[in-house]
Amino acid sequence: MTLSLTHAEAAINAALGPAADFANRMVFAAVPIGSAELPLVVIWLVAVSVALTLWFGFVNLRGLRQAVRLVRGDFADPADRGEVSQFAALSTALAGTLGVGSVAGVALAISIGGAGAMFWMTVTGFIGMTLKFAECALAVKHRSIAADGVVNGGPMHYLPIAFAKIRLRPVGQAFAVLFCVATMLAATSVFQVNQAFVQVRAVTGMESPLLFGVLFAAAVGLVIIGGVKGIARLCTRLVPGLVVAYFVATAVVLVAKAPALPGVLADVMAGAFGLKAAAGGALGALVVGVQRAVYAGESGLGSAAIAHAAAKTDEPISEGLVALLEPFITVVVVCNLTALVILAVGAPIPTGAAGGVEIASAAFEAVLPWFAPVLAVLVALLAYKTVIGWAYYGERAFGWLAGEGPRRRNAFRLVFLLAVAVAPVLTVGEAIRFLDAMVFAMAVPNTLALVLFAPELKRDLNSYFARLRSGALAPASAVEAGPPPLAAPVVER
Repeated sequence: MTLSLTHAEAAINAALGPAADFANRMVFAAVPIGSAELPLVVIWLVAVSVALTLWFGFVNLRGLRQAVRLVRGDFADPADRGEVSQFAALSTALAGTLGVGSVAGVALAISIGGAGAMFWMTVTGFIGMTLKFAECALAVKHRSIAADGVVNGGPMHYLPIAFAKIRLRPVGQAFAVLFCVATMLAATSVFQVNQAFVQVRAVTGMESPLLFGVLFAAAVGLVIIGGVKGIARLCTRLVPGLVVAYFVATAVVLVAKAPALPGVLADVMAGAFGLKAAAGGALGALVVGVQRAVYAGESGLGSAAIAHAAAKTDEPISEGLVALLEPFITVVVVCNLTALVILAVGAPIPTGAAGGVEIASAAFEAVLPWFAPVLAVLVALLAYKTVIGWAYYGERAFGWLAGEGPRRRNAFRLVFLLAVAVAPVLTVGEAIRFLDAMVFAMAVPNTLALVLFAPELKRDLNSYFARLRSGALAPASAVEAGPPPLAAPVVER
């Protein structure tokens, strides 16, 4: 049995490794700058993020207070269209966003780009809040609601409309197809499952990645076969507990290593702007930081917009404001906590080589020797709920391409589970190259649409805040009991 699994794993790696390399070369075509190379897609994403942050008047700062009020349910109106509360939509989207990328992805960034990569991750997460605002506002504005109340939305719905503005609707249609294909491939979450196996193997001694993948896929199948009601129910229950557990562990480590923190911050700044970063100095740190921040926060990808489209609101801008909290939580807060733990402890880092969750595990174990099994469970659960959340994104994309129907959905789910089963077989380098290519391929058409919609969104944003200041948008007096319930359903299956 072990021998046959080993042969199967070698065959899978031999076949998928070159595919990952090819996809990475296509998406990350680069231009040489000094001694380093800067991918064109990274230049584009940073430029769009900065431009829209300025265009919308730093909505990522001035919209934070209103975002919290909206999540709290202060403006909830039972008459609004949609399927879930804004709090539930945020929870569901966070289930797909807050994952292994906030732990293993940070370790990977530091191992390749040095401490300075963390600075650029933070900056990218901050300006990425603007992209998340724009795409999720558009998802609500251009969603479709069926007669039975079922909501469908996301970039595949607003891309043709965006390009119709410049009389290129067929181009927008083609980009929508590209987005859906990339979403389905990215939905396999190969890096998440791969890193879950790495940590479980370190704790249990389990040697077969394919066996782990099959068991993991079976567990995922139990939920996704039941439809998105089960997906949302599981995710909204897992997210709060996982976040609290991780925060407690990081707080304990950082308190124990508090004297080292000033030196850590100095190293981060030196790496971000000097020559100390591993991958080509400050420029290498920037590239790696942007890549990992986009993956961890999903800003600009359009994936979370699929979940936010179902929010119960008739104010698209309000959902955009709620959504900008995601990159703030996942990148600006959680990723920074992970980075501080790794750097403050001084965990061994294979500089210049790809390292992931094992680096984070070693950092926590230096202060909490018993934490390795806990982290194994935590990482496995993070990967589990992220894969389940992305299964919904992939299924929505497939439904847009191939049409709805039980047989089509079941066919997608079967192929999806097979892809999840082989994900742990890839090495960490191959897994992250493949996933990077897919998520950045999603980002290109989506951010083009955001640019085309920018003037319209700015008018909507100004109108929203004007009505808020005038009192035309007032908190709902009926909502006095705090946050809305964790509503589970998104789409009836």
